[in-house]
Amino acid sequence: MSVAIKICGLKDSRSLAAAVDAGATAVGFVFAKSPRQIAPTDAASLLREVPPGVTKVAVFRVPDPALLSQVLELDFDLIQASVDWLDSNSLPRGTGFMPSVADGEQLLPRFLEAMSAQAIPGPVHVDAPGGGGLGILPDHRRIAAVAWRYPVVLAGGLTADNVAAAIHSVRPVGVDVSSGVELSRGNKDPGLIADFVSAAREAGIEAQARRDAEVAG
Repeated sequence: MSVAIKICGLKDSRSLAAAVDAGATAVGFVFAKSPRQIAPTDAASLLREVPPGVTKVAVFRVPDPALLSQVLELDFDLIQASVDWLDSNSLPRGTGFMPSVADGEQLLPRFLEAMSAQAIPGPVHVDAPGGGGLGILPDHRRIAAVAWRYPVVLAGGLTADNVAAAIHSVRPVGVDVSSGVELSRGNKDPGLIADFVSAAREAGIEAQARRDAEVAG
């Protein structure tokens, strides 16, 4: 599979198991105020259910220092937060940082700003205008112009029905879904999770085959 797949906003064992069983490569736990917000104590219990090889992501907007301190005591691989967070360089060694930017006319300079905020270069999370979890699609054509040169994790309005087209048009290194696998805000559906992961996996394989053909041809 050539595209990473993150299921975000998990709050219970049933949803987490659905994501893992479907083959998601990353799981996200939201600590920002949201219908998907989880307490550190509850996240700690769920993290014990995540198998090796699945990336564990703690999701913030701009982290509250006290809450971040609690979260950093847990077994997370990656902190995801807004590029506007100025203290990302204070993360302990071994904890990765994935900055998040919202789509818009200033996407490229904001994206480059986000890359410069990373101690170790890695993908940048690109969401819809106004932030995540709202089911709004960003401008895939604009993001594709960035993803052509830089590693993008694409979010915003993705569902099992549109993720294949998004992968083929944007060519991200990863996709991130939350509301697109929910029956209602914050209420994940195992069937929708399975459908999303399957569609994204298949599209990723097809996209990689196309890239290989382009290189060879």
